Amino acid sequence: MIRILPDHRVFTATDQERFAELSGDCNPIHMDAVLARRELFGDVVVHGLHLVLSLLDPYCAALDPHPRRLVNLQARFPGSAYLNRTIEYFCKEETGDGAKLTAVTEKQPVAEITFIWIKNREASGQAGKGWETMLPTFPRRPVERLWDQLSGLGGELPLGMDTTLLATLFPALHTRLPLRIQAELLALTRLVGMTCPGLRFVFSAFEMEWSDVPLFSPDPPLFYEVTRADARVSLVRMGI
Repeated sequence: MIRILPDHRVFTATDQERFAELSGDCNPIHMDAVLARRELFGDVVVHGLHLVLSLLDPYCAALDPHPRRLVNLQARFPGSAYLNRTIEYFCKEETGDGAKLTAVTEKQPVAEITFIWIKNREASGQAGKGWETMLPTFPRRPVERLWDQLSGLGGELPLGMDTTLLATLFPALHTRLPLRIQAELLALTRLVGMTCPGLRFVFSAFEMEWSDVPLFSPDPPLFYEVTRADARVSLVRMGI
């Protein structure tokens, strides 16, 4: 495996708070040490989407500054990433139009992503006007749902984000990917952790594809629908 720079990171409670501010995902599994100890993971865990963006950002920084557009992004989370532990970043494979990256802690993978992208004509920072006025009001408490309430549940999630904070946390990613794609990724963690399914749920995996989308507009919102809810294996599957 090829190490990428920076080759390691230690996530802190402050990192959690800033990412929650950016994404709107304030699920106590990620934020509240007392409540998190009572849940499956036994302690606060890093947002899965935070790991994804933290893998992509240094990879972008090592490339030429030409803007890019994601076509496909697959992520899986085979383990849990806890605070105050060293997490190493590796590039497992590179192709002409993408790569496979992984985050590892104590020799165990906690996030693995595979992506395909193409070069784009306009970077996110060059078309960022209007997003600051589209910031949605994020709820601070996640919805708690019963399993029989999840089947067939659907709705829409408005897009919006603090682009200044985004640029601070993920500077290379911010200047290379369209704002729409960045906003949709942030909306995924807000959806899962706060809205549907909500409390006590985290990602196990996701896949996103982008083709004919308005790359720099917060409209339309993100539409979602639960396609499977199986309490026997604690699995919720959604379509976006």
